[in-house]
This record gives sequence, C-alpha cells and structure tokens, in this order.
Amino acid sequence: MDCQVLTVEPHKRLSYSWNSSDADAANGMPLTPTKSGVLLRMEQTGFRPEDEDFFRGANYGWQKMLSGLEQVLARIG
Repeated sequence: MDCQVLTVEPHKRLSYSWNSSDADAANGMPLTPTKSGVLLRMEQTGFRPEDEDFFRGANYGWQKMLSGLEQVLARIG
C-alpha cells in the first residue's frame, strides 16, 4: 500500500495518507495535553458516499486498534 506522511508536528500532530485499490484516505492524529496525560484524537477522511462498507470496516478496525493502544499505554504508564 502506498503511504505518505503529510504532517509531523512533534507532541502535536501526525497525519498521513494512503492509497489502496479501493479508496484514498487520510488520517490525522492531533495530540492535546491534559492534566492526566495526553488526548489522542483519531480523524479519518476521504470516504465517498459509495464507500460505506469501507467506512464501517475502518470504524471497526480503528476502535479495535485504539483500544489495544490504550491497553499497551496503561501497562507502560
């Protein structure tokens, strides 16, 4: 899969895009400091109305991956 890093702002934001055979997409991950740590917000763009199945798949996949990330960070925090 072709990927491209779009933005790297240390301690602030990471974004990248990719092109698969099915759809073009971009992810943004802004980081916001909080009193107890950092809030990571996941943003994904690039879905067209006809990409509903891809949107559902991405929604499921990101929830699973971010939950796993949360568990890993809790162990090392």
